Amino acid sequence: MAVTARAGITGCVVARDEALLIDTCLSQLQQVVDALIVIDHGSSDDTAQLAHARGATVLRAKHEHHEQARNEYLEAVTTPWVLVLDADERISAEASALRAATRDAPDDVLGFSLERYDYTGLGRFAETPLVRLFRSHPEIRYFRSRAHASVAPSVAALGGRVVPLHAPLHHLDALLPGRHERKRTRMIDRLRAELADGGLAVMHCFLSLELFALGEVEEASRELTLAVEQNPQCEPMARLFRAQQALRLGDVETAEAHARWVVDSAPAYRGRSGAFTVLAEVLTQRDERLEAISLLRRAVAEVPWSAAHHLSLATLLDALDIGEARTHLALACRRNPWLGDARIEATGSPSIFTQQEAMLSTMPPFSELASRLQWSVP
Repeated sequence: MAVTARAGITGCVVARDEALLIDTCLSQLQQVVDALIVIDHGSSDDTAQLAHARGATVLRAKHEHHEQARNEYLEAVTTPWVLVLDADERISAEASALRAATRDAPDDVLGFSLERYDYTGLGRFAETPLVRLFRSHPEIRYFRSRAHASVAPSVAALGGRVVPLHAPLHHLDALLPGRHERKRTRMIDRLRAELADGGLAVMHCFLSLELFALGEVEEASRELTLAVEQNPQCEPMARLFRAQQALRLGDVETAEAHARWVVDSAPAYRGRSGAFTVLAEVLTQRDERLEAISLLRRAVAEVPWSAAHHLSLATLLDALDIGEARTHLALACRRNPWLGDARIEATGSPSIFTQQEAMLSTMPPFSELASRLQWSVP
């Protein structure tokens, strides 16, 4: 079944039993796309009916696995571009920005990476660039996997480029009561089944995140070792996760060594922003504030989409240069328009994203930082 749209972009969601979230997700998505497709993956609630009421084309999933059901909406799209969200995500970009990017994209640009803010509670968050806006193309598909499937490998196989685009996604997973805890066991089971079935080595890295979030420290470390043994290309991600885990455990020297390796030896790794955060934290803990500021200035130059690096700079510059601190606070708000929003100030649950929090531990609540800098959101 194909979707007819005026032109432009189709918003796509795969969902199961998301009646509490799907309407808000689609209502926001509807403001920036021309058509909506929802793949209903076996819901027993009103997910499908709510999606119909919102004007989406709703298709019943044929695939057993949630991640593979994503290819079903790609097969139904007829617009030139696809924008993908999950039910617990929101988008805060303006339609004009998305349309301008897709209209003006050179032929070799097959996708855009959008920053996703994974909120962990009390206004804190991790940052992850994800390929969520891409061309509708018969060879751009999610790879076979029970977890963390992506279109990025198929884009690369076509020789296409993925470029950053400022169109923030807001992930509320850990802020929804009970949701994140329920997902942990399911995700661990899916990852272990995927690996037992010959899944990609990078799945060991994702399994490590899950295990560390549950306090299984030694097992989490073993998974990172397995990832690199099976595929040396996993080393930048494995080292970043080791750095983050070591920092959480108070092993500052190990954290610094792995983070420096990522910064110095993996310039093409999209996750290197997290390594800058680890190093800035280490320097701050050693009271080497000027060195931390210099490092974070380099980070914002290399990773312009990061709101967290600007927040960290504002925190460190507070007592040194209030004018520059206010500038970085304003840049952070421009990149993450939900800063100061009551929705992200809720208490979060234990989360895989806690390991990956993207700002300094010394950063105060946003409202306190803004008050200290005598700055208000425009």
